[in-house]
Amino acid sequence: MIFPVQVLGFARTAITRYNSEGSEESADYEIDQPDAQAAVTVYVFPAPADIASALASNLPRDQVADALYMIAEQLFGDEEEAIQALHPGAELLDEGDTTITEQGKQFPGNYAAYRYDENAFGKRQRVDSKLYLFPMVAGKWMVKFRITAADANGTAQAEKFIRTLPWTIHNLTTPPAP
Repeated sequence: MIFPVQVLGFARTAITRYNSEGSEESADYEIDQPDAQAAVTVYVFPAPADIASALASNLPRDQVADALYMIAEQLFGDEEEAIQALHPGAELLDEGDTTITEQGKQFPGNYAAYRYDENAFGKRQRVDSKLYLFPMVAGKWMVKFRITAADANGTAQAEKFIRTLPWTIHNLTTPPAP
């Protein structure tokens, strides 16, 4: 994925490649203004071991969607556990299903909203944190967003950011070959 230098008022502060192929990467963005403080990390990584193909070859066609949904729920649950492990005492405020529209296509996902104390924007303070996970993007990718905001306007700006960031994932508009 190509991560722009700036999106809305957010400046890219880092790009991390987790392997030499560039198939697992993330980018950090931050907005630090008097009326909006927020950080967003965008992760793009392969879905586990071509799950869709394995399920399609082993299950009746009418059961594949349900099986994918259950796997996505488990992956999201793993992400939620990681947040709670890193931030003991984190308060779960809300969670549920969501969608995002990218290049004219809707992608289903999950979100969870938390509140906890964190060293953020130069001081220890109460922050709102959100997790978004969109599995099975273009048949093989997962896109995850982590938002940390010090104020309501920062949260609102971060929400706009994730809906504005262009996804430049290979094969996003072309479905993978069967």
